[in-house]
Amino acid sequence: MLNYSKSKPLFILAMTIDAPNTAIKTHKLKKIKQSFTSLLISNLLCPYGKAQALYWDKDTPNLGLRITENGSKAFIFEASLNNNTIRITIGNVTNCSIEEARARVIKLKSLVNQGIDPRKLANKKVANFISAKDLAITRKAQSATLHSAWLEYITAHENKWSARRQQRHLKLISATSNKLAHTLNSVESLADIKLTELSIPKISEWVEAFISKDQLNTQYTVKLLKAFFAWCNTHEAYQEVISNQFMQEMVNLIKTITPHEKPMYLSNNQLSHWFNAVNQIHNNEISTYLKVLLLTGRREAEIANLQWSDINFDALTISISNNEESHLIPLTPHVASLLNNIANDESRIFNNLTNLSHAHILACKNAGLSLSISALRTSFTLFSEWVETPTGITAQIQDIDIKGISAHHFIERPIELLQKWHNKIEAWILEQVAV
Repeated sequence: MLNYSKSKPLFILAMTIDAPNTAIKTHKLKKIKQSFTSLLISNLLCPYGKAQALYWDKDTPNLGLRITENGSKAFIFEASLNNNTIRITIGNVTNCSIEEARARVIKLKSLVNQGIDPRKLANKKVANFISAKDLAITRKAQSATLHSAWLEYITAHENKWSARRQQRHLKLISATSNKLAHTLNSVESLADIKLTELSIPKISEWVEAFISKDQLNTQYTVKLLKAFFAWCNTHEAYQEVISNQFMQEMVNLIKTITPHEKPMYLSNNQLSHWFNAVNQIHNNEISTYLKVLLLTGRREAEIANLQWSDINFDALTISISNNEESHLIPLTPHVASLLNNIANDESRIFNNLTNLSHAHILACKNAGLSLSISALRTSFTLFSEWVETPTGITAQIQDIDIKGISAHHFIERPIELLQKWHNKIEAWILEQVAV
């Protein structure tokens, strides 16, 4: 009696009887094929006890689906070349659509028909061959936004950039999380635009929107944007989107931003005019905030984010947080009196800095000055020299990057020594105001 195997559903068994020996031989005929659909692929399984199973597409010869015992599913290409079977993995079904797989199989088959083994070719040398990596790169370039690409840009430089520089870039592309979003020159409004849709006209619109508020920072931010695009221009996925022509247009755009005309600092004979104008600002928090910026020499965001718990009126210290670290600077007498005049009913000291930039521009106009808020930090550095403050003291108070200054300046000074010099700087500034 003949026993027909029922354990191999993908093959039809046929018999031929050799007359002299009446021997029975089995031959595997054509593989059973089905038209691949998303629903079919999701329902196909690897038989129990098998390491893998292969299924084949009815509509596209040579296109197969391999399913492993752990449930992984991938499209494959299989063909015969020089009497040998070659098999190439096209891509996982989660990353490669059926249409993409079929298109790749057709191109791979055209190579095989020419007697070319695709496995031995460098992908970039054959225009008709699109590898799984090439597909992933193309899809990445098409879906990437300025925000997602910039995050990748930051990650690529995390071992080269300081923590502060990384934070600066993070704030640049997500300033909406900061209470100073309206005063910081960010590219947040461009963040959700896809790189493929980004254009010089759109960037020019952004420039026009910000340049009237803070010309210096706009020019600086556009240069950072250009550096980001230069990185994209060398990236395997983004270089086709950010072309050499795009880069040249960015260079031309930067040239259209006229040099900053505002002075980079307050002079000593301008101090009284600036203080008087700032005192006229109706919003007491903005007025206090601007004066504290000048008298501490710290960064805008550091002062804006101060909590009442950071102020110690007994020890006369301010705890400044920066990049998940904090260190103490002196709480000088006038700064202490300014803070005492703010209502202490919330955890954050400054809660009403709306229209800060506009208020400062108007105050400077009333004083006959033209000055950016960021220039207040530079002014403090200059004023510290009038009382011959050691460079290392100033650098520690302001948390200036130490790389550009001699190592002996960076001995960690005790807070009492910082207090001595910081009080001198404040007293000198107030003397100029009283003149």
